[in-house]
Amino acid sequence: PRDRLAAPSDLQRFADCEPLSVRCAACKTTAPLKGLLSDGTDGTPPGEWIGASGPLGCGACGARLPRTAVSNALTLAMRKAIAAYYTAPLQCDEPSCCERARSVSTHISRDDAGLPLFPACTVARCRGRMTRTVTDRSLHTQLLSYRSLFDVGAAKTKAVAEAKRRGETLGEVPPLSPADAADLSHLAGLVRARLDASAFDRVDLASLFSRVA
Repeated sequence: PRDRLAAPSDLQRFADCEPLSVRCAACKTTAPLKGLLSDGTDGTPPGEWIGASGPLGCGACGARLPRTAVSNALTLAMRKAIAAYYTAPLQCDEPSCCERARSVSTHISRDDAGLPLFPACTVARCRGRMTRTVTDRSLHTQLLSYRSLFDVGAAKTKAVAEAKRRGETLGEVPPLSPADAADLSHLAGLVRARLDASAFDRVDLASLFSRVA
């Protein structure tokens, strides 16, 4: 499924991410959240700012979604993504094997150069290596796709850049309503807390050079 953020680089970056779907109490439909930028499917140019028209509107009927409904859907979606990362099986990287397993073999196989392969494939005599089917990078990207729905500052920057790419002058981005601004700040904070708990994109220099000192 395609992400709702419309800048071409992000459409490509988040192409394999799950959209954030929220059930609307008004129309009883579960639909992906639109977010702050157009994805181009509604006739507006991709990357155009649509925040002022209701960033927390139902993707089906446009009704304003309560903060609690979006917050609950977001929390469950993030928990699902994190659980998938920790519970997904391993898969052999040898194309002729592709064995899947949830446990790691204690056997150490060796490649053609005699170097050890670990974790080795659980299939006897296979020289493949078991790798994650859900990687840390894919989890991080999934969380970033959720953050992009609520990050007002980043969305404005992308909207201006996309307008410039089309040869247009965007001018001043229409402001959000106080209620939308407060809700988006709260929701972005929920995703930011999950990202801050991850060390995926951080390098602890103090720890790295502690043994050198």
